[in-house]
Amino acid sequence: MDIFDKKPINEKTRFMIDVYENWPKYAQESYDNAKPIKVKFKKIIFCGMGGSGLVFDILSSLILDKQVIINKGYVLPKNISNSLMIFNSASGDTIETITALKTALKSNNKIIAFSSGGKLENFCKKNKITHIKYDLKSSPRASLPVSLYTILGTLSDSFGIKKSVITKSIKSLYDTKKKIFNNVDSNPAIDLAEFIKNGPICYHSPQLFPVALRFSQDFQENCKKFATQGDVIESCHNFINSWETLTNFSPILLRGYDDDKNTIKRFNVWIEYFKTRGISYKELYSIKGDLLTQFMTLMYEMGLSTIYHAVQNDIDPTLLEAIDFVKARV
Repeated sequence: MDIFDKKPINEKTRFMIDVYENWPKYAQESYDNAKPIKVKFKKIIFCGMGGSGLVFDILSSLILDKQVIINKGYVLPKNISNSLMIFNSASGDTIETITALKTALKSNNKIIAFSSGGKLENFCKKNKITHIKYDLKSSPRASLPVSLYTILGTLSDSFGIKKSVITKSIKSLYDTKKKIFNNVDSNPAIDLAEFIKNGPICYHSPQLFPVALRFSQDFQENCKKFATQGDVIESCHNFINSWETLTNFSPILLRGYDDDKNTIKRFNVWIEYFKTRGISYKELYSIKGDLLTQFMTLMYEMGLSTIYHAVQNDIDPTLLEAIDFVKARV
């Protein structure tokens, strides 16, 4: 039984769902087919927007012994040298990323670019920049495993990320797929989708920032509704006061299996506060494992929940009218 059987869906949405169902396969194939490149560098600068930039939020959490800068926008940091600059655009046509790449060409840094083709690939060929091409599946956001594991397969040795960390994360995707697609009666994606009445606000453990960001982006794009996130500790200094007037929003507490005692204490404070206000909340926990495994299993479940929420509320997750409005004007 398909978790989307209860509602009619169009061909594009069905294709997006099929892509999600094949996430483990795409991750494995992308990693196996990548050709490793060994690069020495002192500092790394990641450049990408939206879902393509989210890949770098994941990678930056895994690179432990190098200085990492994540650059999202047109303008690059000043005074950069001895750096590895990596650009990623799933569509290949992201104007901000291409503009930053043109600026990077004037610097004395090693440059590697990833995309499914487009203007970025053409620019790299013209200017003899190393370019790695991958196949886009459905939308850029649905293609996360393709771009992420292509980059991992290409540069994991240079990043100092062990192969065992990557293979364990892929195995966890296969396990999560079974839990979601073969278990309709007790399905974490459905449970989360049905909890959200309007917009979700996700308070996360510090190390789970990429997951919370990805979930907010997915919900905004698929469901066309407000969503945001905040560090569970930092939010105690400002964000919590918003709940004095917030209504019709759904708070999610995104917790790590190995949170330290101070983080646990802050989650408990939030729970106590929500109870005093009569606010319903939902707790989600990462599974045991390396950060990459935690990230990918949560992103798999939470990403599918946004599609399910959209379908159940008669919203087409594939339509991007507002984003198309912006792209037509920049």
